[in-house]
Amino acid sequence: MRVGQKAERELLARAIKAFEEATGTRLQEERIDLADARWKNVDAKVLLEATNLEQCFAVEVKRWVNQATVGAVAYQMLQLPERGLLVTEYVNMNLAERLKAMNIHFLDTLGNTYVNVPPLFIYVTGRKPPMRKFADRPTRAFQPTGLKALFALLCKPDLANEPYRTIAEAADVARGTVGWVLADLKRHGNLLDVGKQGRR
Repeated sequence: MRVGQKAERELLARAIKAFEEATGTRLQEERIDLADARWKNVDAKVLLEATNLEQCFAVEVKRWVNQATVGAVAYQMLQLPERGLLVTEYVNMNLAERLKAMNIHFLDTLGNTYVNVPPLFIYVTGRKPPMRKFADRPTRAFQPTGLKALFALLCKPDLANEPYRTIAEAADVARGTVGWVLADLKRHGNLLDVGKQGRR
């Protein structure tokens, strides 16, 4: 990439790797001729190499593209000095269909791609990102009202064996709060329920 942020360079590298793995077709970044003013605002230049075919693309890197922004992206692609290639993080199936209908070549970091340069035609869709693992929410025991109940239990450990109403009065919280605080503490191993010997 001639100019650009580190994140864009990394996105392009990941997309090229995913494209090659998905299609078995070689795609390599080329140096931009800085003397050619037409390439002044182009993110990158790549060369696609296949049997009996070499095709140069002017690359437009966009981290995210959606149905609302695709029109503006299509306009930008028309301004490129060579056949354009959109490189983005992820293209879902609906967006892929729309880009294909507009004949906008694209590739994403998962290997979804559309390239139509006769005699070469490549169209890969349906590759989805792995499910995101969301960070666990803090347990309710460590929310403000839960902390009041927790503090009461730490100050008077024997309180853990008392009825919920007594714990709630000591902590100045609702009875329902006591129930979910004790459940959270049990789930995380901070409170042991030892049957007849009570809770510790």
